[in-house]
Amino acid sequence: SQEDISWTMSEIVRTKTFFVICVLWIFASMATHLIIIHLVPFAEHLGMHKGEAAALLGLIGGVSILSRIFGGFTSEKLGWKNTLIVCAFLIAMCLVWLGCSRTRWMIYVFVLAYGFLFGIRLTIIPGLIGEYFGAKSLTEIMSYFWSVAAFAGLMGPMVGGLIFDITGAYPAAFFIGATWYVIVGVLAVCLGPP
Repeated sequence: SQEDISWTMSEIVRTKTFFVICVLWIFASMATHLIIIHLVPFAEHLGMHKGEAAALLGLIGGVSILSRIFGGFTSEKLGWKNTLIVCAFLIAMCLVWLGCSRTRWMIYVFVLAYGFLFGIRLTIIPGLIGEYFGAKSLTEIMSYFWSVAAFAGLMGPMVGGLIFDITGAYPAAFFIGATWYVIVGVLAVCLGPP
């Protein structure tokens, strides 16, 4: 069992498992920050009032809080890896939906579905790390991932902004975000213990 193994950080960073989790975390973070930065302008672009559009982010956060409990429970039943695979592909579908959205109700469907899945996703990576490397190194590993997420958090919105500047619309940016989540799902399928 991985819980019985004591890993040093220098050993962990040399494993394929660490590398795969790190790369999928980058793609997930790029897509997440793309949504955080561009959802409100997209909703305004479709005619939503600024206050209502801004409240969409709060709604995502509220729904995600509730779904984190469900995410932990689901991951214990399906396994961390299987939950990540399902979650990644469902989020990709949500982003395709968002890119095709033209009405207020479609945006609300996205916000509720994405918020629910986002909350689940947040519980998965620490769970995977604990499963593969044990709980002892969890904090140190997560500090690496949050550093990576900060870089990815800059890249995702920049790509979205560049696409908007070129096309004058957001759908292509959300479709790229969906592609990033497909990559997350494929990497999760390839993920194995160290």
